[in-house]
Amino acid sequence: MVIALVVTPEGFPLAYEVLPGNTADKTTLRDFLARIEAQ
Repeated sequence: MVIALVVTPEGFPLAYEVLPGNTADKTTLRDFLARIEAQ
């Protein structure tokens, strides 16, 4: 299991996503950031 977490500079969580294990950042980061920005 991989947990993608976006936090503020103070460490407060803004968003998260749970992904299957052994998932590489380069395959998910762009889509994840686009979803976060759309919120």
